[in-house]
Amino acid sequence: MPSPVAFTENHQTLPQQGSAGFLAPKYVAALLVLIFSIGFCKFPSSTLIGDGLRHLPALRTITEGPPVSFQPKPWLEVYRNHYDRVVVHNHFLFGLAMRTAFALQQALGIRGDATIAIQAVNAVSAAIGGGLFFLLAFRLGVPKGISLAVTVGVCLSPVYLLAATNVAEVALALPFFLGTLLVLADRELLERSAAVAGVLVGLAAITYLLAGSLVPCIAVAIVASRSSSRSTIKTLFLFLSVFALVFLGIWVVVLYLSGVHSLASLAIAILKFPQQGTYGGFKLGSLVATPVGLTQAFFPILPDDFRGLRSLYHQTPVVALVAGILSLIICALLARAIYLLSRREIIHKVALFSSVLTFLMVEAVCVEWDPYYPKLQIFALILFWLTVAVGFTDSQSDRVHRWFLVLFIAAVAAGGVRVLTTNIQPSQPNKNAQQLHAIVGEGVLITGWSSDVAHLWLYSNGDKIIPLPDFALTRNLQPSRVEADLNTIIKKATADGTNVYFYALFDADDAELANAYDIRFRLSGFASYLRSLQQDARPVGRFVQPGRHWSVLYVYNGKVSQSQLGHAENSPAN
Repeated sequence: MPSPVAFTENHQTLPQQGSAGFLAPKYVAALLVLIFSIGFCKFPSSTLIGDGLRHLPALRTITEGPPVSFQPKPWLEVYRNHYDRVVVHNHFLFGLAMRTAFALQQALGIRGDATIAIQAVNAVSAAIGGGLFFLLAFRLGVPKGISLAVTVGVCLSPVYLLAATNVAEVALALPFFLGTLLVLADRELLERSAAVAGVLVGLAAITYLLAGSLVPCIAVAIVASRSSSRSTIKTLFLFLSVFALVFLGIWVVVLYLSGVHSLASLAIAILKFPQQGTYGGFKLGSLVATPVGLTQAFFPILPDDFRGLRSLYHQTPVVALVAGILSLIICALLARAIYLLSRREIIHKVALFSSVLTFLMVEAVCVEWDPYYPKLQIFALILFWLTVAVGFTDSQSDRVHRWFLVLFIAAVAAGGVRVLTTNIQPSQPNKNAQQLHAIVGEGVLITGWSSDVAHLWLYSNGDKIIPLPDFALTRNLQPSRVEADLNTIIKKATADGTNVYFYALFDADDAELANAYDIRFRLSGFASYLRSLQQDARPVGRFVQPGRHWSVLYVYNGKVSQSQLGHAENSPAN
C-alpha cells in the first residue's frame, strides 16, 4: 500500500512513524478489531434498547415448548409487513442483515433468540469501526500512541458502547461511515478513490440514514479543496453518481423483491419519512439541550429517569450544574481544535473539512429531532474525537494540549468501564417483562412506549401488544379513529373472554397525560378518554422503574384470576 500523501508540509502522515514490522498500523488496527470484538461480546448489555427489540417479531416466531424454539420468518418479512412499524426507512438494511445473521446463528447450531446474532454483529461492526478510526487518525497525522489512546477513548465512550453491546441499529453503519473518511484521508481524491468513497457512503446511508449526512458535506469539501474547476466537477459527479447508484439501487432491488413493483409505491416507500409522533420540531430549548446530549455521549451524567433539563434542575441542581460545566468543556475543546486546524490551514482538506461539516449537520438534526437521542449523537461523538485528536496532536502543538487530551481520554474511559460493569448486571426491565408476560399471558396489552414493554418481545410474538403511540400513528393521529378502533379491540376481546390489560398508561397526572397525548400526539381529548378507561379497570400489580417510580398494570373489568395476581411483584397498587 502506498504511503499516505502529506496534507501540508507542517502536517504530514509520516511513514517512519512505526509503519514497519508487526507494529505497522494495519497490524495494530487488526489487533484492535480482535480485542474490541472479544471485549464487546464479553460484556453484552442485559438491558436492550427498544428500537432493536421491535425487529424481533419480523425476524422470528416463538414456538412454545418445551423447549421454546425460535423459528425464522421469511427473509424479506420486515419489508413486507413491518416497514412502518419498525421504521425501516431510517435503517433500511438492518432487517435483512440481522435476518442473515440469525440464519447463520441457526446454521452454526447456536440455540437462542435472534438477539444473540444481533449483538454479535453489532460487536464486530463496532470493533471494525474502532480499527478504522485508528487508521484514520494515524493517516491524518496523529502519532501512533495518541491514535491508539484516542481509539480506546472512542470505543469506551458510553454511546459507542451502546451501539457495540446492545441491539441498536446504528452499529452496522460504523465501518462504512469511517471507511468513507479513511478513503478520503488515504490519498489525493482521484477518480478511483472518489468512486470507492461513493460506494462506502452509499452503504453507510442505506444502513443508517443519518450516516448519509456525509454526502453533502463531502461534496462541499470537494468543491472547496479543488483548484481546477473541470477536475472538481468530474470528481464530484463521479462521487455523487456512484453514491446514488448504490443507495437507490439497493433500496429499489430489495423493495421490488419484497413485492413493491409499481413506480408510485417505490417512490412513496423511499421518499416518505415516517411519522414519529413525539419527535421533531424546533424548540429554542434544544439549542441548550443539544450540547448536553452530546456531553451525555461521553459521560453518563443524566439520571435514568431524566425528563428534561428544567426538571433536572429542580430535582438535582448539582447534577444540572455538573452537566452544564461538562457541556461547556466539550464545546471549548471542539472550538479550540477547530481553531488550531484553521490556523494551520489544514481544515480545508477533504477528510477534515467534511468531518467538521458533518458534525455540525448531525448536531442540527439533533436540535430538530431529539438532542438526547444516543443513536444520533454517536456520529457527532466520532467526529468530535477525530477533530480534537488531529487538532491537539500536531507536531507544532504544545504539551498542554496533549496532556489535556490524555486526561480527557482517561475520564471518558473510566465512565466506559462503569458502563461495561452495568451491562452485566441483572436487568430490571427484563425482570419486569417476565412478570408482565406471566400475568398477561394470552391477554391483550394496551400500553405506551417503555423499556418493560419492549422486553416483552423477548417472550412474546407481540401479536396482542398494542403500543398506543404506534397504534395512533398508523391511524394518522385521528382521535376519533383511534378511539373507535381501540374500543372495537376491547369489546371483541372481552366478548371472547380474553383479558384486556393497561400498563403504564394511567400513572401520570392529568396534566402530564394531556401533554403526552393531547398536545404531543395531537389527539384532542384522548387524555379524558384514557381516564374513562381507567374507571372501568382495576390495578393488579405494579413494577419498579428508574428513580424508584412505579408503573401500574390494570385489568379491564377486573377479569383476572387469583393465580395471575400472584405473579405481581408487589401487592396491588392503591
